[in-house]
Amino acid sequence: MTAAWSVRVSRTVAAPVAAVWPHLVTPARYSVWACPGVDHYDVRFEPRAGGPYAEEYRHGDREYQVTGTVAAFEPGRRVAFHRLTPGSVFGPADLIDITLTADGGESAVVIDHSFDDLPDGERRHADDFYASGWTEALRVLAERVSEG
Repeated sequence: MTAAWSVRVSRTVAAPVAAVWPHLVTPARYSVWACPGVDHYDVRFEPRAGGPYAEEYRHGDREYQVTGTVAAFEPGRRVAFHRLTPGSVFGPADLIDITLTADGGESAVVIDHSFDDLPDGERRHADDFYASGWTEALRVLAERVSEG
């Protein structure tokens, strides 16, 4: 049986929205922080709603490519990627939705990663994998933003 499922992680970044936003919507910058610690991670997308999205991942003997679209693009506030993930144990598609909110001189970054058809037996694995992965990614994002 499958069902909808999501994981949410958040972090406050010690920088204004204007400093954080380019790291979310510039493919080369996004590729640096969004999947840290792997051998190769390259994301390409057009920063506009409906724009194409492509991702290449390689780490050890694991390699994949996914495609999709930019599902939402609200400058300075929100970007979302709908990814087609055929063959994934986590289901055929997912949505990465990133929101950015000003919090004084800082920025609150929230990532909601959702799956429409996550097999019941994969929920614990997905929770461990994505919650820890996105938590580390947000730590790296905060570092990158502070470096300029």
